[in-house]
Amino acid sequence: VTVSVLYWRDDFPLSMAARTLIANPDAADRATRACAIAAALAGIELRVVDPSDINAANPALYRQNCHPALPADARHGPVRVPALRVDHGYVFGCHAVLRCFARAGKGMYGSTDFEASQVDAWLDYVTSEIDPENIPFLLASFGFVEMTYDEGVTKGKNALAAFAGASKWLETRTFLVGERITVADVAVFVAFDGFLRHAQNASEGPKLKHLMRHYLTVLHHPKVQEAIKAMGGDGLVPPKKAPAKRPAKPTPAPPAAPTAAPE
Repeated sequence: VTVSVLYWRDDFPLSMAARTLIANPDAADRATRACAIAAALAGIELRVVDPSDINAANPALYRQNCHPALPADARHGPVRVPALRVDHGYVFGCHAVLRCFARAGKGMYGSTDFEASQVDAWLDYVTSEIDPENIPFLLASFGFVEMTYDEGVTKGKNALAAFAGASKWLETRTFLVGERITVADVAVFVAFDGFLRHAQNASEGPKLKHLMRHYLTVLHHPKVQEAIKAMGGDGLVPPKKAPAKRPAKPTPAPPAAPTAAPE
């Protein structure tokens, strides 16, 4: 159960000073990109530090704050990232970090209690409905997991259905919640960006016209462009991806010629 709405108005102990985020510095990493965009919108300077650098410089800090709570990946090993350093310790997980930035930035958690609860609901929607179908594409595209064609078709259809729900909601709205951008928009934008770049059926994404309009609105926000380019991205719409084709079945080898019986 999300309880952020209970204290979204409170003065959160996160100053506008520079903050350190332990995360994968790759511009293609969805969690790092979401945190960087939210920080830019909140006016917070963010310094991204690679977990391997933390381990090399301060192993004790690494063991204490990058604990093995998530499965290992090929690059960083068993670390829980992103992890944001705040005044009272560390905050772990992408959406937890987004909520920290939302409480520090004006209007990023909505302007009323009801809007704050809607922001939480959309963050939970991304976590429970979109990410389980969408993230496997990203992992497969970077070689972390293997995915068969049929698995890709199933995941793609499920992800598209989850995005269709967001597109329907946006039919009469510019942003997901209220009249200005919130961290809910950031989370959905980053998830849809990953779909457009890596999904097997990415060519069907632009058919969700209301979500595509929302995607372009967020993409062209000056602060979003600033954050993406600071990470090394180009800030452009992903090129159209051709639909994946079912791999051809291997041609069976001809039967071996019978061997002559020995005389």
